[in-house]
Amino acid sequence: MQQAAQRIRQTPVRERPIIDPDESRLMSLLNANNYQKGSWVLHSLRGLVGDTAFFAGIQAYYAAHRHGNSLSRDFATSMEAASGTSLDWYFRQALTQPGYPTLDVTSRPVDGGLEVRIIQVQESAWGSFRIPGLQIRINGTLHQIDLDSRDVKQVFPVDRADGTKLEVDPFGWWLLDVRVAGGR
Repeated sequence: MQQAAQRIRQTPVRERPIIDPDESRLMSLLNANNYQKGSWVLHSLRGLVGDTAFFAGIQAYYAAHRHGNSLSRDFATSMEAASGTSLDWYFRQALTQPGYPTLDVTSRPVDGGLEVRIIQVQESAWGSFRIPGLQIRINGTLHQIDLDSRDVKQVFPVDRADGTKLEVDPFGWWLLDVRVAGGR
């Protein structure tokens, strides 16, 4: 997945959404935005809804549309039914927004732990991204933070705030550019 992410970062189509209403040449839609970014969309969706719901949704979608045509909305409907949750926000973000989140992450010791601040700094034309349950590993312990705006702060309990090792999305569920002050 890291190679796919690198190809997306290096291509000019990253400035465009996967569902690109401004592109009238159908063959021009066959690009890194649809293939590599599309694979990240599926990978992130699997992380978001879990393996059981993801694979049940895939099977239901395939069974319903075998030997026929379908739209992205049909796939979203299958995934929503399998996961039992509304995913409109996810598919709107993943398919109609250009780019991907670029995060500046800083931390500082505070009473009771470590304050982590995440600011979305991607190009303003790309909009803001929502990432519920974004995983952060602090000194080997896994935590979650809901990224639901351009600037989010949360305090995490840590035994030792000095010399803290901080990793964002350590398992690579999301297509992100992450800059952590003082580390990864």
